[in-house]
Amino acid sequence: PTEEEILEYAEWIGMDVAEDQDLFWIAKEGLKAPLPAPWKPCQTAEEDIFYFNFETGESVWDHPCDEYYKKLFTENKQKKKLKKDRADPRGEGSKADSIAAADEPVTTEKKKKKKKKSSGAEEVVGPSPPPALPLAPPPPSGADPRAVPPLPGLGDIIRTSMDLPTARNPGDRPVTSARDTEPSKEVAAIRAKNGRELAVLEAEHTSALAAMREQNEKVMTSTRTDFNRALSRLTEAHNEERRKLLAEHERKMHEERKKLEAEMAGEKERMEKASPPRVQPMQSH
Repeated sequence: PTEEEILEYAEWIGMDVAEDQDLFWIAKEGLKAPLPAPWKPCQTAEEDIFYFNFETGESVWDHPCDEYYKKLFTENKQKKKLKKDRADPRGEGSKADSIAAADEPVTTEKKKKKKKKSSGAEEVVGPSPPPALPLAPPPPSGADPRAVPPLPGLGDIIRTSMDLPTARNPGDRPVTSARDTEPSKEVAAIRAKNGRELAVLEAEHTSALAAMREQNEKVMTSTRTDFNRALSRLTEAHNEERRKLLAEHERKMHEERKKLEAEMAGEKERMEKASPPRVQPMQSH
């Protein structure tokens, strides 16, 4: 990884790039850490990179090792603070620094002379270490001080997936580094496989949709035929009922008419019998 990537990743896991340069080895190892076996890099349609666990089905935006290195940095930061507090328990060093900053400014030569007089030892001037290079981590307590610590970033870091985070934080975005932007054959293979599966699904969907439309058309045709048959039967039944009602009505009207005619004839005959006979006038000769 480049120096810019190390600085960016150091800020990503919570480092102060001005104060925590001695812990840059953590950021360097984090950038070089390989993905655990079940995790694979993938891309969205917008070409954003995420990580997918093919055993558990989980997907996360952050690199699965990021949380581990955040925790590793926090632990080393606390150890460094405890070591500093033990060396200066009452904070006299920081107090002296603040008092010296409040005094009148002096030149560099005066400071060097004052330091020589107070120490009484000859000062050896050597090349200063590069500010951008990370220092090696301090040796553990009880170790041989003459032993040379391993260079930061060397060796493979072997961890199981139990040490890695499994929760996804939607609010964070993954840091961009060389391990994420490099073209991956696995990503291409996954995308090709997804494309083939999508093509198969689309073909199945099209076939199923055509079958559903054909079945729907058959059902609609059958429904229309059944409806027309039922309507025809209802129309015939209605016409037959109407014909019967009209015939019954005409029969009753015919009977009523005959009855009225008979009553009128009888009344006429009764009236003729009841009226006196007419006297015809005599004719004169």
